Amino acid sequence: MVKDYIVKHEWKIIENGFHPEYSEISESLFSVGNGKTGLRGNFEESYTGKTLQGSYNAGIYYPDKTKVGWWKNGYPEYFAKVLNACNWIGLQIKFNEEELDLNKTKILDFERVLDMQHGLLERSFKTELESGKKIQVKAERFTSMHDDETACLKYEIKSIDFKGTVSISSFLDFDVMNQDSNYDEKFWVGKSRLADNSYCFVHAETLKTKFNLGLGLQTTVKLNDKPQEVIKNTDRDKFASSNYAVSLNPGDTCIIHKYVSFGSSLYHKEEDINAICKEKTDQIQTAGYNALRNNHTSAWADIW
Repeated sequence: MVKDYIVKHEWKIIENGFHPEYSEISESLFSVGNGKTGLRGNFEESYTGKTLQGSYNAGIYYPDKTKVGWWKNGYPEYFAKVLNACNWIGLQIKFNEEELDLNKTKILDFERVLDMQHGLLERSFKTELESGKKIQVKAERFTSMHDDETACLKYEIKSIDFKGTVSISSFLDFDVMNQDSNYDEKFWVGKSRLADNSYCFVHAETLKTKFNLGLGLQTTVKLNDKPQEVIKNTDRDKFASSNYAVSLNPGDTCIIHKYVSFGSSLYHKEEDINAICKEKTDQIQTAGYNALRNNHTSAWADIW
């Protein structure tokens, strides 16, 4: 079967309309990265359809034991595997306790665009919830070419006719697996985590190779440009989140920003990772999304 569903453009990969039958292919096509970190084109919100979650950090690998028998004499005992790392884009969003999931809602409009000239992944959709209420979402993210240890996303929710409470959980999740794990192992061991108001931090170490990776996250949520407060923090092994509850009326707009920093033992001392992530995350949040986006697209312009 010819999978000719992508709109042709000299700089952009464009998907008009959602094609769930090709979801894993689309996640590969709509990947972004900057040389140090990259991720597949997964949705920020929950999705129970066919998907392959993947975030990766350069140089971090695991020697997975080969799964072969005596008939494969000559095969190496181990294969170096690039590891799926922390899911930093994750947002759990509920409308009056109904979770946003495009595998369950009625999609009225959908577009996804990878702008390769500017290094931006954009997605917009309009959907009808199971309750019958309609909302509209615009999302954008990038892994910075200006500072390759940072990444950002913007997630905008507009109510068309929904009225009620929107619950938002902005999280970091290191409890991940590799689909191609030969023995269904998880390769990360949690070392520390923190959830303190709008700041979250998780730090994990790989089995065997002992690579350390920490991520810091600052989340901001605004309703019609008015900042919203964190109502609760959650943390457990390899997971940390900041949680919000926003009263949304028809016509209202809620904008979520996630500012993320990465600290790897390939570039920093293990004992410094926590402090480095906190300092850098605070810096990029202070700079703001628009300034970071401009720095990123300018870096791409210099390359071209």
